[in-house]
Amino acid sequence: MGRALEAARNRAGLTQAEVALRMGTSQAAVSRAEAGRLPSWRWLQRYALAVGHPIALWISVGDQELTPPELAPVMEDEAIGRRRLAARRRHLQRAMRLRESEAK
Repeated sequence: MGRALEAARNRAGLTQAEVALRMGTSQAAVSRAEAGRLPSWRWLQRYALAVGHPIALWISVGDQELTPPELAPVMEDEAIGRRRLAARRRHLQRAMRLRESEAK
């Protein structure tokens, strides 16, 4: 899975730090997931929104592929997810500006 995450990020032309900023997480968390540490489903949803690629998940049972309805969509309402992502990004940017101003 880590290689697929990295490929999606590279196709989007983003660095790990840029994805982390869009997600409101750390670059280290992105690195761990891309190295193969299995993240939560919610984390994967946020990653998919950050890189602009959908998630496809299925379960194989023998020669049959099953896609449970609760696993198929990245998010039920992408608009809500995008607004939440934008709010996280704005919050993180404000926090970074505050830290920079305090450091001066």
